[in-house]
Amino acid sequence: MTNSSKSKYEKADYFSRLAKSAGYRSRSSIKLLEILRKDNFIKKNVLKDTTNHQVDILKGMPASSGKATGKVKIVFGVNDLKKVKNGDILENFILPNGEQIRDIIVENIVDEEKIVPTYCGTEPKKHKLVFNGILTGNCTEIYQNTEPNHYKIKIIYEDESVELFEEEEIVEVDGGFKKPAKKLSSIDSINGKKIYIAEKEKIDGMTAVCNLASVNLSKVNTKEDFERVIPIAVRMLDNVIDLNFYPQRKVKDTNLKNRAIGLGVMGEAQMLAEKQIMWGSDEHFRVIDEIMENFSYWTIKTSAELAKEKGSYPEFEGSRWSKGILPIDTANSEAKKLVDRDLFTPSCCDWEGLRKEVKEGMRNGYLMAIAPTSSISILSGTTQAIEPVYKRKWFEENLSGLIPVVVPNLSPDTYMYYVTAYELDQKILVKAGAIRQKWIDQGQSLNIFIDPTKVTGKYLHELYSFGWKLGLKSFYYLRSKSPETKDEVMDRSMECIGCQ
Repeated sequence: MTNSSKSKYEKADYFSRLAKSAGYRSRSSIKLLEILRKDNFIKKNVLKDTTNHQVDILKGMPASSGKATGKVKIVFGVNDLKKVKNGDILENFILPNGEQIRDIIVENIVDEEKIVPTYCGTEPKKHKLVFNGILTGNCTEIYQNTEPNHYKIKIIYEDESVELFEEEEIVEVDGGFKKPAKKLSSIDSINGKKIYIAEKEKIDGMTAVCNLASVNLSKVNTKEDFERVIPIAVRMLDNVIDLNFYPQRKVKDTNLKNRAIGLGVMGEAQMLAEKQIMWGSDEHFRVIDEIMENFSYWTIKTSAELAKEKGSYPEFEGSRWSKGILPIDTANSEAKKLVDRDLFTPSCCDWEGLRKEVKEGMRNGYLMAIAPTSSISILSGTTQAIEPVYKRKWFEENLSGLIPVVVPNLSPDTYMYYVTAYELDQKILVKAGAIRQKWIDQGQSLNIFIDPTKVTGKYLHELYSFGWKLGLKSFYYLRSKSPETKDEVMDRSMECIGCQ
């Protein structure tokens, strides 16, 4: 870096900064790492956020020089920051601009109580990222905290005692020397105890689990219906956690810690057609807003009541639930404007009363997620999840094979209200998704339907940006009419088998 450039502020792409500093491991908060280095101060773009985040500032110096003349700020995930302690040496550290530096000594930790943004795809209820199934091929309704496996250094002494250290943890060996735990060997001794062997031990991370069910809105769509059905559904899903078969221990451990479930809805298009409500109309938005409010209320209330009966999930203390924060409290402000609720439209639910119950305990850490339901909806005799219908009659191709499908209860009275997906402006689907998202704590697998001969890249960019602005957490597949396939076949064979 030249002298002339040292006085200038550098800028770095925010998403690149997150990826390179392991920001995707973020959990309940994001922390900021500030280290000192030989180069001049580099100021990174920090976007304004409205949520409070704990921020730790770590100050250090280049080990080679013993003094520091500059500093750089880098976003760190909370789990990575837990591994950093005073006196640690950060080796081969990669800055957001791609530059690699070595030997940074951490001197002390200072809490500045700043607010920083988070764009973590595994962090729930933040509404900061649109997760796209096109890029990953994954279902996109599950939003739970996950954490990768990592390794610790297991020190076995000659007296057969054992001690564990983080790989980068600085350990003082006999003789006064300090070194990272990963460089300890049998030639070292600690506190007079000779090391017999130093080896790595894998520490399991956390894996999200899909315990899914869906309420059929064509049959269950009133306050009385939800009050009757949802307690049964939530109790059944909670029982699944204890009765389930888990392929790996870390999967079971994760599920028992957060007791995550994913109750969703399906049959929205059938419900609208039978009520003779046009898909995408103001009445549609009003009705689905009221339905999702009731759905959210009774799902949360049931979990709170189950906690009184069976106890809260182990990680309840310190969670948003424990603070009385509900999904609607963190909902996108623009999404709230999509449905006009004036002073004369009272809420159908006692949210303040529920808030007090929630603070006392919750049985499940995660509650609501809307899955695609491309197979189970057919078996249940209703329409897929939250989508408008593909056609009024077609062949459904999925993992079960080729199935002839006719929309439920098709008649002269319902025909015009079964609006097909390709007839609609897709921004209407996005708006409807944003209205649902206000009330649920996880995500939804929201498909987009386009005719490739009539759509442009600009339109797709506007569509996804529009969803992000309205607080959508995820999109699922981009459905297109392929000229090589027959128009009456809908291929869903690539979808997640667990969500079908």
